[in-house]
Amino acid sequence: MTRRVWTWLILTFISSSFFMITYKMFGEMWEFTSLLLAMMMPALNVFIVQKMFNQPIKGKFYLKLKFNRFVFMGILMPIMLMFYIVVLNVIITPAEFGIDPVYVAELNAAGIEEQYHLSVILIQILLNGTIAGITLNAIFAFGEELGWRGFLQKELSYMGPWKSSMVIGAIWGAWHIPLVLQGYNFPDNPYVGAFLMIIATTFLGVIISYTTKRSGTIMTAAFFHGIFNAVAGMTIIFTTDYVDIYHGPFGLIAILVYASVVGLLYLMEKRRQLKNVPTIPLQD
Repeated sequence: MTRRVWTWLILTFISSSFFMITYKMFGEMWEFTSLLLAMMMPALNVFIVQKMFNQPIKGKFYLKLKFNRFVFMGILMPIMLMFYIVVLNVIITPAEFGIDPVYVAELNAAGIEEQYHLSVILIQILLNGTIAGITLNAIFAFGEELGWRGFLQKELSYMGPWKSSMVIGAIWGAWHIPLVLQGYNFPDNPYVGAFLMIIATTFLGVIISYTTKRSGTIMTAAFFHGIFNAVAGMTIIFTTDYVDIYHGPFGLIAILVYASVVGLLYLMEKRRQLKNVPTIPLQD
């Protein structure tokens, strides 16, 4: 890796870790604020590093505004992944499909009959999650994605599309460790969770990189990441006897889902190559 990459990594990990380490120190308002600030550090450091090395920002890092089928793929994919995880949670583990009692109580208090509970929650998650994911969530997700799927993806392109995407995914997971060790995403198993987080993001990162490269715009990564953050709670809401290391968005079942999708995407690309089907190249 180049000096530019190492400089960016050091600056990003140090600056983000400051906010992550203090995550639980100053009350609930700081918890929310510290997360948002940590998410903005990768993008901020891209600008700093490019300035330090006299490199331009314009025209680089997929900074284009456009819509195509791969942008919409990036919007739909997080929702589909969460559905698959919930289904496999029920099929593979002893957990059962159900609605979290907290949400049941809220719906009852709102006067909604039990037979409509599932429909109401699904509409809320899908509608609110999509709207939030492509608006406010996407703004803060962009703060991360300009670093991961923008700067780093371009800088590590010499590794090849698949290897570079997996390396970036693993680095992305390691970046979360200060939060995970405080119980973020894995409140009951933070140390095992830190290990699982890196594995999960390694595969999830490939999926985000794939849709970003195919679409040719960092918008896709921001939308994907924003919607993912908004709908990931489905795994908790719809899984009874929830265990974070098995059933969560970065648990063992999720890893199985993400790895399967990566395998499918890889086979699709190989099939296209064998058939000589014209397609947008995955190389940068």
